[in-house]
Amino acid sequence: MPAPDNILLTAPELSGDPSVADLAYLLESMRFDKREPLKPVLIDEAVRTYIGGMRTVKTSCHVFLCALQLFLSTSAFAQDTPVTDCDTYAASDQDPQRRSVGVPFDKINPSLAVPACEAAVREYPNSTRLVSQLGRAYHKANNLESAVAQYRKAGDQGNVLAQTNLGVMYSKGEGVPQDPAQAVAWLRKAADQGNAKAQGYIGWMYLSGYGVPQDYSQALAWLRKAADQGNAEAQGYIDQMKHDWRCGTPAQILDVQIQGDGARINNLSLNERESFGGGLRVIEFQYSIVNRRDKGVRVNAELAGFDSAGNIVIALRAGPMMDMVGAGRTETAHGDTYASEGELRKIQKLCVRFVGDF
Repeated sequence: MPAPDNILLTAPELSGDPSVADLAYLLESMRFDKREPLKPVLIDEAVRTYIGGMRTVKTSCHVFLCALQLFLSTSAFAQDTPVTDCDTYAASDQDPQRRSVGVPFDKINPSLAVPACEAAVREYPNSTRLVSQLGRAYHKANNLESAVAQYRKAGDQGNVLAQTNLGVMYSKGEGVPQDPAQAVAWLRKAADQGNAKAQGYIGWMYLSGYGVPQDYSQALAWLRKAADQGNAEAQGYIDQMKHDWRCGTPAQILDVQIQGDGARINNLSLNERESFGGGLRVIEFQYSIVNRRDKGVRVNAELAGFDSAGNIVIALRAGPMMDMVGAGRTETAHGDTYASEGELRKIQKLCVRFVGDF
């Protein structure tokens, strides 16, 4: 549960009770992120919202215990610790919950960060934030086994950055044997919590087939999640995907959909039909171009099909009838070639790429 920043500061109907003022002070001092202004609500409204309909009882004991239960039951508050030198020297500048400005990994000074974080974790051993930052300090100091241990400890408690860093270490074999399955498992934990770096990494894995079956649809979905959060590397992969060769089984490739900047490519199909004689068949490749831009787009395609031995069965080019698809229009592009009867059934692998200004 995210830190409930909107919980209370005023309770006019209870203002005569001195415990309420004490409670308001306690709640203010326990706020997770002081960068955002409080949005005052009533105590009973806050408790009703976060404790399943419970209404505040107007006795100081019950009010205090309910509020204490509410705040201490959330991980953000249970692990709330003061800002330490560990935050100053080892907090990530990519961590939205950091308690300091944050330091890029390449700027960490391990001679300062390691002792500061070791001292902080000794004092606050249950703070996953500090444990994760200790892992980061060890990582920069090239003490990889210790970094893995701290990342795992924090990651097991749900720390997103620790999960991401541990996943990357498994993917590279840093401090642990290289293990794509473990890399995927840890990165997926962080990606499911919305971490853009992890989402981008998962997208790259699907794009390259590392640790997971190659799947361009999954790759694009995860890369878009990361790019939507401003991850430039993920956006770079998306731009690259628009023009790179995609290879896979016929079913995988014909299921490809590509979203460009206002133009979409979908409805891919590959069919065989009779020709006008000579014992040959016409192999026709089609795809749709949906143009939502206010100007025309050009999108041509190149397609190659291979048999199980890697021999080329077909190769062709395709494009829209008039070369350009007008603004706001949807058109079907075509391309064909000739092959002997039954050749289409031999194709085990298709490769396609789209070229244009989409």
